Amino acid sequence: MGSLNNVFSTITPLLSTIGGIPGGAIALGRQAMGNIQSASDFEAQQRIAMEQLQAQQRLSEDQAVADANLQKAQIAADAQAAEARRSSALRRAVARQKTLFSSQGLGAMDGSNEAVLLGLYNESEDDARAQVKSDALRTAALEQNIQKMRQRNLLAATQLAQNQRIDHALLNY
Repeated sequence: MGSLNNVFSTITPLLSTIGGIPGGAIALGRQAMGNIQSASDFEAQQRIAMEQLQAQQRLSEDQAVADANLQKAQIAADAQAAEARRSSALRRAVARQKTLFSSQGLGAMDGSNEAVLLGLYNESEDDARAQVKSDALRTAALEQNIQKMRQRNLLAATQLAQNQRIDHALLNY
């Protein structure tokens, strides 16, 4: 009887691997239960990966927006300082020119004097417009960088979601 048990214990695993019906059914049942567990674990891992990606993207986007806002504030402060310097320089240049005209005995209503002063004002206005244009370009570049970051983040999230759908399909195949 002992030898018969040894034969059965040797043959049973062999039958289940060869295709024995009871052993095969048990193996398929265990595999199905393992697949269900691994599929739910897999889906949980995918969900966690997506949540982590989105959290990291929100954090980096928030930091980039804060940096851009700081740079915009710096641009505005620089613009105010430049305007104050320009205005001060214009007042000094006009005063210097008027003093020069007076020392030469030229009247304040002389046409060439007015043309020289008008030229100083126009030059100052041209500098102001160039500064505003430069500031606008710098601000637009900051906004464009933020927009590009958002597009890259959307692309990364979409790629991850697509890869997860493919992995899920392959797991269930």
